[in-house]
This record gives sequence, structure tokens and C-alpha cells, in this order.
Amino acid sequence: TANNPKRQVPDSELKFIKAMVQKRHILIHNGGAVDQEYIDITGDTSLQIDERIRIKSNEVKRFLTLIRDMARNLLDNVEEGFSQEQKA
Repeated sequence: TANNPKRQVPDSELKFIKAMVQKRHILIHNGGAVDQEYIDITGDTSLQIDERIRIKSNEVKRFLTLIRDMARNLLDNVEEGFSQEQKA
């Protein structure tokens, strides 16, 4: 709506978001050990295969803020979509 501008995640954050999603995947599914798929998807050449992934608390805080913004963007679009359908 005009009173609530859409919240968007800056394009400059997309690489970071992608890397954090992959780090989460590595932690959950690989016990924290980097694999070739992680390197291929993220392009992160600072880590070696089987090296343990590390995530700093400031990265988690930044990621959670971005996830919150993405969730709000989704909700904005769902609510706007419903309001447009009801008007039609």
C-alpha cells in the first residue's frame, strides 16, 4: 500500500545471505566440515575441503536482521496480494 512502502533486501546483501544459508547447511548436514559443494555455491576460496566452518556472532546478527526483512517483505506482498484480490 502507499502508506507502507515495500521493504526490500539490498542486492548488495544477496551474496552474504547465500553464503550464510550455505554455512547453515554445512553446520547442520556436514557437522561443520566444508565440502566441494559449499565452495562451488559460495565461491569462498578461503576455506579448504574438510576445514571447519566458523561463523561470527556479528554475522549471525546481520543474517537474522536480513531474514527478518525478507520475512516482512513476504508478508507485505501476501497482504497486498490478498487486498488486491478482494477488490477485484
